[in-house]
Amino acid sequence: MQVSCVRSPPHQFPLPGAISPHFRVINARFVKPIDTEILDEAVKKHYLIVTMEENVSSGGFGEKVRTYLDENALDVRLITIHIPDEY
Repeated sequence: MQVSCVRSPPHQFPLPGAISPHFRVINARFVKPIDTEILDEAVKKHYLIVTMEENVSSGGFGEKVRTYLDENALDVRLITIHIPDEY
């Protein structure tokens, strides 16, 4: 996993009436091997991790991240966005 290849703007745009968001985009191009160093770093700096993928959840990136976080008892909230596993 590596930081996004797409350059982000050097500043963030605050939402009207809201606290300025602090976020980071990570381009996880591959499910395996999962980059545990960047996940550990993200857990230290953020209270929420959101994964988004164009795939079903079973065996996907979000599932791999959840497994790593659970196995290592890392204290962070995880939201996975994926295609429903329905036929």
